[in-house]
Amino acid sequence: MKKILTFFLLITGFLHGQSEPHSDSLVVVKDVSQIVLPRVYGPLYLHFPQMDSLLIAEKDEESILFHNRPSKNNYNDQVLSTGSVYRSFSVSPLGGSEMTGGLRMQIQGQLSESMQVSGVLSDESSPIQPEGNTQSLDEIDQVYLQISHPQFQMNAGDIELNYQNGKYMNISKRLIGLKNNFNIGKWSGSAVYASSKGHYKQIELKGSEGKQGPYFLDSKSGNRNIVVQAGTERVWLNGQKLTRGENHDYTVDYSTAEIHFTPNHLIHSDTDILIEYQYSDFQYSQNVAGGTMERNIGEKGAISFSWLQEIDQTKGAALNLSDDDIELLNISGDDIALLSGAVSDSIGNYIYVGREYYEYTPDKTIQGDRYTVTFTNDNVAGKYRRLITNTGEIYYEFVQSIDREQYDDLYSPMKQVISPKGHQLFEISGDYNFSENTILDFSTAVSGVDQNRLSSKNDNDNTGLAYSFALSNNKINIAEKVRMRYSLSSWQQDDRFEAMQRDRSAMFYQDWNVQPLLNVAEKNQAISAGIDVENLGNGTVTVSRYAYGDNAFNRINSAFTGGRGYIPFVSAVLNDISANTGYFRQRTLMFDLLPGNLHPFYKYDHEEQEDHHRFDHQTVGIKYAKNRWETALGVGERFDYAESDTSTAGLELSSEGVFGSLDIKGNTINGWTQEITVRRRIKNDILNNNDYNFTLARLRSSFRQPTHPVRWDMKATIEETFTEMRALVYDSVGVGLGDFRYDAEFNEYISDPNGEYIAYMIFTGDRHPTTKLDGLQLFEIDFSKTNNKSLKNFSLRSELRSTIEGHVWSANSFINPDLGDTAISRSKWSLRNELVYKPLKMKKMIKVWHKKFRNLDGLDSRGQDLKQNDEAGVEYKKTVFDNFIMEYRWKYHNDKIESTISELRERSVSGHWIEGTAKFRVDQWQFDMGLKYGIDHGFMRDQEFAADAVGLSVNVLKFIGTRGRIQSRFEWYNTEVSDRLDYLPPEALNGLALWHTLRSNIQGQWMIGRGFSLNLSMNYISDQRYDNFLTFNGEVRAYF
Repeated sequence: MKKILTFFLLITGFLHGQSEPHSDSLVVVKDVSQIVLPRVYGPLYLHFPQMDSLLIAEKDEESILFHNRPSKNNYNDQVLSTGSVYRSFSVSPLGGSEMTGGLRMQIQGQLSESMQVSGVLSDESSPIQPEGNTQSLDEIDQVYLQISHPQFQMNAGDIELNYQNGKYMNISKRLIGLKNNFNIGKWSGSAVYASSKGHYKQIELKGSEGKQGPYFLDSKSGNRNIVVQAGTERVWLNGQKLTRGENHDYTVDYSTAEIHFTPNHLIHSDTDILIEYQYSDFQYSQNVAGGTMERNIGEKGAISFSWLQEIDQTKGAALNLSDDDIELLNISGDDIALLSGAVSDSIGNYIYVGREYYEYTPDKTIQGDRYTVTFTNDNVAGKYRRLITNTGEIYYEFVQSIDREQYDDLYSPMKQVISPKGHQLFEISGDYNFSENTILDFSTAVSGVDQNRLSSKNDNDNTGLAYSFALSNNKINIAEKVRMRYSLSSWQQDDRFEAMQRDRSAMFYQDWNVQPLLNVAEKNQAISAGIDVENLGNGTVTVSRYAYGDNAFNRINSAFTGGRGYIPFVSAVLNDISANTGYFRQRTLMFDLLPGNLHPFYKYDHEEQEDHHRFDHQTVGIKYAKNRWETALGVGERFDYAESDTSTAGLELSSEGVFGSLDIKGNTINGWTQEITVRRRIKNDILNNNDYNFTLARLRSSFRQPTHPVRWDMKATIEETFTEMRALVYDSVGVGLGDFRYDAEFNEYISDPNGEYIAYMIFTGDRHPTTKLDGLQLFEIDFSKTNNKSLKNFSLRSELRSTIEGHVWSANSFINPDLGDTAISRSKWSLRNELVYKPLKMKKMIKVWHKKFRNLDGLDSRGQDLKQNDEAGVEYKKTVFDNFIMEYRWKYHNDKIESTISELRERSVSGHWIEGTAKFRVDQWQFDMGLKYGIDHGFMRDQEFAADAVGLSVNVLKFIGTRGRIQSRFEWYNTEVSDRLDYLPPEALNGLALWHTLRSNIQGQWMIGRGFSLNLSMNYISDQRYDNFLTFNGEVRAYF
């Protein structure tokens, strides 16, 4: 990234004609608020007409503005640039020291009469991935530079590579590097040199009965520890491309590489899922280089040459290869390189039993050969499953072969050494128009795949060949409203050829009824003819042959789509395949009846494979669409037949099921919006003696009008599916670096910004039928929009959130869950109401609020915690006179914790907390002084307690002219508890530690000269938990 930034700076002339900042001497920050960037007019590119700038500072209390000097050029073009470069440090006695730095710059403008530049440049990278629950994603880390000219366009930084040439060069990747599109005479082309943000992978799988998700994405080596690059995924369901978003078809968690399907689609065992995505697995960085050249062949056609190379780099890779790893890769060739994950260790937690398997035995008094064992996810040959101890530790247990099918994830005591790979693709493609509508398309491609760049072994099979051509005419007029069309196509690739991304339709393998395999020669030939009749429909017949390894398939596919009059829509598809393994048939018929807005509809699906399986699926229903409303109601049935192990009479009934669907969507002119989606499936699995009963529902309702005082939003989602259980585990990362601390008195992890533990979820491997309900309701009344004068100063807000998840539950489980109910894994709801009084002409505000919270948490493998909280409070704020404000706060709380994990956790706390604060300003000084008092009592560890705390806070802010300020905050508390106890529940007295607590923070911000800012801060805390915990943070930032 530093090389790219140097290139950026050279382009913009930042290093030309100016003294370079002494970046080594800059220091900067951790968690210091960003200053609004000033506006600066910057210099131009070194080889283009010179422009200069003059920075003129104007004094302003909030910011410093910079204006440009008029250009010396004979045109009025200019480049606007703004940005900063910084260095930072953070020092603490426990976390050590940390140095960071970065650059951020924005530019836009005219380099010459025919050349423009724009960009956002930075060497700061954000590891934060956006949430994949909306249709559009915000670009949180876009860094680029673009120079445009009529003959070329150069892009640097974050670039999109989209090669759409021929059949095989269909590449879409997100890269970091350089890309140039250019025109040279009759030729046009592009070149790219970059590093890849992620590797590409495509997976095809069948859904699981009643499992909406998660469906896991992994790396090419099977590693689940990956991060999916945001926005790179493309998802197909039964050949239909889906739209991301919780209001659409699916959501994706990019950080954990999981996809979950919404109630729009009910997933079952015959659902075909195809997912393409790019991922980072923290092993090898990948360099990408390529280019294209193309030109027209007169007015008849075009030809193009394309080349792309992807190479895993071993230097600087995240995966540090040891000498033993490199030696193993050298001798492995294209084979998988595996090392034993077991290391002999006298204090290891595993014993090698009978020289057959490893058994988790942490009790060191038990004799045996002890090992420390590392396990790797291995769903092909794995023999172990992952479990969690009662103390929250992960371990692995050997599973007998007869029981392994019931587990989705299995593990092996092995370590796989991933080999660096290389992939090249070269393609010549083009098209030629014999006539206006007769077109010949052709492609010839060569691929080179090296499965192990550290070994020359097996390199004789790296090169593969492929070709394709198609001759078509899509418009042959045979009557006034009748046209014919045809196409002849053929493509072939040998068993060594490998495309970089998908080179066929999403349903290709399903349509041919074959399983996708690697390193198999393929050949496909097809003849297609069709007819289009205006205002009636179109039909197509395709005859094709497909050779796939040692198997050959012949296929006749017929399709018709059309409709008019009382049958406004009809579609029929017949797919017949004959092969040496038997026949395969598919039939689909869909039609709507009646003109107008109301349409009865019917759909029939049939599939049969000789001597293997058959199903018949029928759906009938009615749909309505008019103005603002759309409604559809459907019911259906499905019968599946399978080969019997006991009968010689052919196929027998294996399962039967019924299903229903309801969709209602619309809005009214008076502000109401409604959306209802319901899916229901009941299935009797006769073959496996299982019954399934699933319901999915999504309800959304809202009322909004700009001038109406009432606003209401409601959203609820219900799922009855099979779900894999999760557990919450904690991992130590060092004091001051985590989000939780461990409280030994209550055997519990407590949220703490200075803690030493982080928490994360893992899957236990156990799947159960689960019902899940998520709900949200928001209700607001703004009385200022009413005509009632006595209420105009009031506003009311109520918010209810709820989540419940378990095997079986009732209304009581939701409202008042019972501790120890193992059928409930989570039951959580919270309700907050607040009433605000804020007179428009009076400088005061009163807020009265109430919050109730109840959470039954079963994510801890050791048992359940039931936490209940009831709070109420009053806030009063009044401007006594100019520059003087008084604030008062009172809060009552009642907390109760019950647990099946440990009796140490059980406790109850209730009490009051009162604060009074005075805020005033004198010239360049601002003061904030407060007194605080709290009193709590309750029950813990089989005894009652009473505690109180008194506190003082002082906050001082001093402006230093117009260029800086110093702010300091000081807090002191004294906390006491009855009966000489030396600990308190974490809910008591706002989480304060016992005895004396001292917290302070000092921050300083200065503008140095015209283009530098200096920020320094010190944080100090001393209490029962942290003894003189001190951190320093600093930043120097240069603006240009």
